[in-house]
Parts: sequence; C-alpha cells; structure tokens
Amino acid sequence: MNIRPLQENDLSSLDDMILKCQTALISNENVTDKEWLIEKETERLRKVARRILLSDKETMFVAVKGGQVLGTIACMTPGELITCGLEPEDGVYEVGSIYIHPDDQRKGIGHALLQHTQRWLLEKGHSKFYLDAGFVSSQTYWKKRLGEPDILLEDYWGGGFNHMIWIGKLKKLKKSVTRIDK
Repeated sequence: MNIRPLQENDLSSLDDMILKCQTALISNENVTDKEWLIEKETERLRKVARRILLSDKETMFVAVKGGQVLGTIACMTPGELITCGLEPEDGVYEVGSIYIHPDDQRKGIGHALLQHTQRWLLEKGHSKFYLDAGFVSSQTYWKKRLGEPDILLEDYWGGGFNHMIWIGKLKKLKKSVTRIDK
C-alpha cells in the first residue's frame, strides 16, 4: 500500500470507493431517506475531492494498492459544520473526508492515513487540527481515538442526533511517532 497525494487518475477509483463507503455507512445508520442521503453525500464528497485536487492550499491523501483507492483523508479549509460550532483559527486545517473502502476496514489503513496526515501537518508547522463527525458510528470511532468532543452541537441533525467537533493537538514524539492529545 502506498499513501500519497490524490492524483487525477485516481478519480474513477475514488468515486467508486466513495459510493461504496457511503452506501455501507448510511445503510447502517438510523436515518430516514437513506437513498437520498447516499446520493447527496456521495456527490458532495466527489466535489470535495475535485476541489482539493485543484487547490494549492488543501490536500487529500489516498491509500492506493494495485491502482485502487483503498482510503482517503484530507486537510482542508474548515467547512460549514466546523464553523457553525466554533470560530476557526487562521491556518488550522479541518481533517476530514476520512473514508476506508468497506472491504478494507479494520486493517490499519485509517490509522496509517491519520499518521501520515499528522506528520504532514507537523512538517508544515501545525500544532492542531479540527475534526467533526455527524454519523453515530463515526462519532463512536472518534471518541475512542480522541476522547470526548470539544464541542457538542446537540440535536443538530434533529431527533436527538448530535454533531461533534474535536480539536486535535499534535505532539512530536521520539522516533518520528506522532500522537494526538485532546
């Protein structure tokens, strides 16, 4: 597996992975109108990838094996869901668009992408990042990794569904290992 910046020739594989990720993720969530949400989120993420591909300020990393995109992670300007919960500091990235193909989950790919992104942020002189989650399954994962969120937008999605925002702090450790602290 190779982790590198997104390239134009990755887009077809990326589009396929995004659709499979959204279908698997949303199908397991307790939401109404799942088909509409799958279509909306898939299109939104495809647009994000294309925007980042053309950007000189944002980046998306992909985990690729055999020409297939297995996972993604992006460093981007804080989006609407971050800015509705906090006033972002200038120059602090949102780490988002973190998706791993359903067939490749629980194999360490997400962890490797996150570690790669942390090293990249540290090399660029950053000491923190923002991360948010709206889906319950994503929130459960990030709570295990980052602890309780820094900001809780209660009932943001209606019906008792909250949105969570974390402010991850980066610290350089021995032997180039990176750790996130809350």
